[in-house]
Amino acid sequence: MRKGRKGVCFAFLLVCLLLVWTSPALGQRVDWNLTWLDDGTIVETVSLEMRDLVLEDKSWHSSADPQGRLLLTRRTNSWEEYSKLSDRLPLSMESRNYVILQTAKLRSEDFAAAPGGLYQQVAAASDAQLSIKVPGIIRDHSADMIIDNQQAVWKLSRLDHLTTEDLLLQATIFDGLLIAVLLVGGAVIVIGLWFLRTIRRAHRLIDEEYSLDNIALDDSRENTTETEEEKN
Repeated sequence: MRKGRKGVCFAFLLVCLLLVWTSPALGQRVDWNLTWLDDGTIVETVSLEMRDLVLEDKSWHSSADPQGRLLLTRRTNSWEEYSKLSDRLPLSMESRNYVILQTAKLRSEDFAAAPGGLYQQVAAASDAQLSIKVPGIIRDHSADMIIDNQQAVWKLSRLDHLTTEDLLLQATIFDGLLIAVLLVGGAVIVIGLWFLRTIRRAHRLIDEEYSLDNIALDDSRENTTETEEEKN
């Protein structure tokens, strides 16, 4: 009887060891940071403790942070390009463009990650944090924390639990370049109008001071003065 119990315990331990061995992401903390820049570029930085990752996607650049954790970085030109990647977060972007701004909705989606990709390898990490920073103001969100109205942070028991949320965040994105151009153009117009007004005022003062009527009036006054002096 005891031998049977020992056999069951040994088998249980063996299964646990196999699970840990075949799932290296389990028990590892993963921090996935996504930054959306003003020019539309998306910069991803993933920090984790795993050292035995095998990445077929060469767009990830690896280094080490000051704590010795593995640091992976990738740049993507736009959301359209990001949506075509086979190894990425399960995100979809909906946006509407206006004159100087756009409204953006970031949602989770059912996405079949590429086998052997980074996301597929760390999706089951038991301690994960996702951070998304936008070049605008966050209006609505499902995040656990918001930083400076621009950065949303989710603390997840597993990274793939992100798909349990529909709307991740909604934000208003401003076109910084266009706003700068409009401000500079407006400033130039205001300065130009002020300059023209100053020139017109100067011309008016000159006309009033040196007009022919004033010269004739001055001559008349001088003649009158001379006549009065002769009489005296």
